[in-house]
Amino acid sequence: MSGNVEQRILTAFSQLLIHNGYQRTTTKRIAQVAQVNESTLFRHFKDKRGILQQLISKYRDDIQMINKNYQLVGDLDKDIMNFSIIYQNFIKQHLALFLTGIRESQNLPELQTVIKNLLDLIRKILAEKFEQMQKTGEIAQDIDKNVEIDNLVLLNLGQAIMQHSFPNCVFQTQPHAFVQNNIRTYSQHLKPKK
Repeated sequence: MSGNVEQRILTAFSQLLIHNGYQRTTTKRIAQVAQVNESTLFRHFKDKRGILQQLISKYRDDIQMINKNYQLVGDLDKDIMNFSIIYQNFIKQHLALFLTGIRESQNLPELQTVIKNLLDLIRKILAEKFEQMQKTGEIAQDIDKNVEIDNLVLLNLGQAIMQHSFPNCVFQTQPHAFVQNNIRTYSQHLKPKK
């Protein structure tokens, strides 16, 4: 029962973060959306920051799943597209933290650290995968891996931000079309020149 209540509180908090931001999300409103008493919220989490810390903890646990789930199949287009799908799903699962990190990182320095650590881990994962793909000849030897890794991360992060923050924007691309078109185009320039 305790886990169910905590999960409801975390879910309510995440939803409110997405729509209202951290500053405008109150413990009273979190309790209302979670359908618990505010005293129950305080019994499970000391305060709003405690709920945020629990979300960060779940986020860190899920970061490790990116490396576990990203396995190369030996086809450059598929390998790059698979990474994008995994990363897009990760962002979607943790949208509340991504948006809060972007909106309020100056007020919540622990989020700056979390986002930086994620980006460092993703760079490390991609560096290992790009190295493997260079060894098999899928990726050209003369590319600047650091630049290309940053480009891939920024493409995906930009897509996620546009998808969720600006749904009526001229740059709106559905996730499937983004992977099939934009990411496939990106992967083409990584290939060795014939």
